[in-house]
Amino acid sequence: MTNIDKLNIASDLRRMAYWLATGDTSKNKLIDRLWQDIKDKKDVKALIHRYSFNSKPNAEELLMLGQRLQNS
Repeated sequence: MTNIDKLNIASDLRRMAYWLATGDTSKNKLIDRLWQDIKDKKDVKALIHRYSFNSKPNAEELLMLGQRLQNS
């Protein structure tokens, strides 16, 4: 995964965190689809397992995951 890919995924994670934090329920299907796509990425999967996200994390966890991915 290239650095650009990591930055794009980190941006998606921050966007999802914003939608969750503001309670934008119109984006729930998109959040679920994005989260599933992100979970399937090899580098992100390792981070997810390291921090034990069993289901869709909350907004704060998404922000932290995005930050860790961006800095990795």
